[in-house]
Amino acid sequence: MRDRFTAPSWVDTLSLPAFLMAHAIGRLTREAGFGDLIKAWRSVAARWPAARLWIIGDGPERARLERLAGPRTRLVGRVGAERLR
Repeated sequence: MRDRFTAPSWVDTLSLPAFLMAHAIGRLTREAGFGDLIKAWRSVAARWPAARLWIIGDGPERARLERLAGPRTRLVGRVGAERLR
């Protein structure tokens, strides 16, 4: 069985830009699944070294997520709604 955080083989055939940035926004709780996102992002970053993930939000899981995050993942913190538009 394939590890659930390993990208399927067809992902290698994608033509992505030289720089890929993804954003996730939400309250940093265990139920929100940001830990799973960070683990999955490792697979993306291994294939595309210029890829970056920004997680926007705050919550009780922030310290744990910061420990999980690698050099290509940034926890931005809370951002007001007016700045997200």
